Amino acid sequence: MENFVPKVGQKIRPSAVEETCLGNLYQRALDADTPSPILGDKYSKLVVSQIEHDFDQSLYPTDPGFIRYLNTRTKKHDEWCQRFLDNHLGENVTILHLACGLDTRCFRVKWGAEVTWIDLDQEDVIGLRQRLLPAPPGKYRNIKSPAYSAGSSITLERRTRKAGDEGHRMISVDVMGSITQSFGFLIPIYSRNHVRYVWATDNAKELLAMEPRLRIAQQVVWAQALGGVARGPQWFGWWTWLLSYWPSFANCSTNVKLEF
Repeated sequence: MENFVPKVGQKIRPSAVEETCLGNLYQRALDADTPSPILGDKYSKLVVSQIEHDFDQSLYPTDPGFIRYLNTRTKKHDEWCQRFLDNHLGENVTILHLACGLDTRCFRVKWGAEVTWIDLDQEDVIGLRQRLLPAPPGKYRNIKSPAYSAGSSITLERRTRKAGDEGHRMISVDVMGSITQSFGFLIPIYSRNHVRYVWATDNAKELLAMEPRLRIAQQVVWAQALGGVARGPQWFGWWTWLLSYWPSFANCSTNVKLEF
């Protein structure tokens, strides 16, 4: 926490668009307050304290199952990211965090002076991020993009100048299933701000069509990561367990690690 110095001054009141960034942030902060946190993101707690917003009256799900789901998914990305950096310690590595939102991964993960870290999101999101979060030490940049992504991905590349060595690249991404795309309008914070998923898949292998050199190194569906459906959000009450056998629901959220 020694590198994290919160912005000071008057609390920030987010706009309606900026509110779409607060859900995951708040759920990470709630996890940090539990007796046995999954992610233990103390940085998010500090950021929440700087925001003028009635989180108790917000539209974000705060039940224990959903908090476990979100933080377990986030922790897997942290682990893959940290392992890549550890395997290439002392080497030139570039990290691009697409659709970073208010994620504090650049503080949670340990990275050295040789690493370049880029957090990228649309203009409003990066504007809010710069008002709330300090820049970590090292080669760090925020980049504003006109495109919007409701899903997050982390791309890591080891650069090299050696002839014949193409380096090593890894992509850690959330893959949303077709059921999420079809029924995303039922999520209040998304429907209110006209956010929608324009692409989804129930088969992570479809990602391989983007680049012939890509291969799936690992994939973890949400129930597997949680250690069972019962530990996750009970979206449909007792029907949730039965629906988990339906491929579209079983694959509605998958952590995928790609390498090439």
